[in-house]
Amino acid sequence: GRLSQFQKFRDRFLQDIDHDIGNTEEVTMETMDEVDAYEHLHKRYINRTEELEKLREDNIKWKEGRWSKQEIDTLKQNVIQFMKEYGIQDMKTWLFDSDKSERRGFYKCFAKNIKRPLFAVYRKVVRTFDDQNYIGTWSTEMEKELIRLHHLHGNKWVEIGKGLGVSGQMCYDHFRVMKKEELSEGRWTKEEESSLLKAFEHYGIDWKKGDCCLPDNVTWDLISKEVGTRSGVQCRRKWVFVFASQLQGEVKWNLEDDLKLIEILGKDESIEDEEEFNWEKLADGWPSARNRYQLRSKWSAVKRSVPRYQFKTFQECLDYLFKHRVPMLREQIARTKSEK
Repeated sequence: GRLSQFQKFRDRFLQDIDHDIGNTEEVTMETMDEVDAYEHLHKRYINRTEELEKLREDNIKWKEGRWSKQEIDTLKQNVIQFMKEYGIQDMKTWLFDSDKSERRGFYKCFAKNIKRPLFAVYRKVVRTFDDQNYIGTWSTEMEKELIRLHHLHGNKWVEIGKGLGVSGQMCYDHFRVMKKEELSEGRWTKEEESSLLKAFEHYGIDWKKGDCCLPDNVTWDLISKEVGTRSGVQCRRKWVFVFASQLQGEVKWNLEDDLKLIEILGKDESIEDEEEFNWEKLADGWPSARNRYQLRSKWSAVKRSVPRYQFKTFQECLDYLFKHRVPMLREQIARTKSEK
């Protein structure tokens, strides 16, 4: 289940840290002074929605969602370098028991060369090292107490965590899950569909054009708040895969599209992460993709044919696809054409 996957990742991560920190190899000043490729994203700790929206308005982009193998490896190396430079033997003790003044700004060291905001890196580190972050299934009693403590303390998650005996971060995560469960599932009602279109109009979006790309200052979470009964993800999927498809006219995705996508993504071997692609430009004029969201979705489907793709880098996935999937696709396409 999901918990066991978190636990496996955590155990493997901590084992690697313990193994490598025991390595007597010195950390060179050249390594420690390496320039952070995303220094512009790591200038200060930002986690408020309005501040993040301001970054988006300034066209500063970052990765979200599942961490890639490359990101995990970079984080691991950053933690190891930091521990060696400052002589830290037990990261858990230092992270949770030391004085705040000793830990000031440490997350900038951990975030080096990771294309995510400081708060995202900080949360990843805390979740990984906090023993209280893995308690198993939440009981009904715990959920009731979580709601009570939230009414009492508001968004002071550390205080709430102390009251429940678990990490504040875990309380925050589970509270968000509970809120999502209050949303509607399944078929959309006419009222909800109408609310979605009205939300677009509220933000000045001409939805009749079938354009799936929101303005830079509008997020799907903002659209979700206008709809009221659906999450940002649900709103995006409803628009991209249903409404926009109907307005633009649907063209079926086929094997030639699979092949074309793999070959285009594999053209530039210097690209290390799929986030570096301009998916909007790539989708432009692609009849069976229509927009960047659908093209990314198709890539995710293709990528899932790679064994253990979650633990492979972008280039490792492409290597497998060119070796195994591409020849198969070419053969199937040729066979289909000869049968016509």
